[in-house]
Amino acid sequence: MSSRLQWTPEITVSAELARGLVAAQFPALAHAPLAPFGNGWDNTAFLVGDVVFRFPRRTIAVPLLEREIAILPLLAPLLPAAIPVPSYTGVASDAYPGPSPGMTGSPERRCAARA
Repeated sequence: MSSRLQWTPEITVSAELARGLVAAQFPALAHAPLAPFGNGWDNTAFLVGDVVFRFPRRTIAVPLLEREIAILPLLAPLLPAAIPVPSYTGVASDAYPGPSPGMTGSPERRCAARA
């Protein structure tokens, strides 16, 4: 199997789909500006207001993202440096088969604000 086929997304997350999923689960963000943030092998990310939401692109990524959602809040207070922790956690629905964590206040932004 070529690497191109191996990393081809199984789920395409458009801006319209991302907006609908966020609005349905987090009405306070329904009218926030939305912009593409990036694509990786496993996730597509959108910036919604100041929240970065990640959406799995492949089914293999769903349990990995679920584990990350569970572990990051437990790990964060134990580390000497700040790490992003989900502020919002979208859940799977009929419209989308995976979780969609939203993170605010990235460590990079906090560091830049202090400089």
